[in-house]
Amino acid sequence: MIIPLHKRLRKRMHTEIALLQDELIELLYAIDNRLVLHGGTAIWRCYGGNRFSEDLNFCCKDTHRIEKFF
Repeated sequence: MIIPLHKRLRKRMHTEIALLQDELIELLYAIDNRLVLHGGTAIWRCYGGNRFSEDLNFCCKDTHRIEKFF
């Protein structure tokens, strides 16, 4: 059984941030699904890292769609 990431967190603030990250990642991938999540958050979310990371780091070749959105 896999425990959802936000339920592995002890601090309420981290849980709230993790849920907001989920929403933001979904929104960004809806705009451009070629984005690549990297950095500390990718390690925590995708590779089972133990250290929570608050920021979201993305890499993309063509930033035009993202820049147009913001």
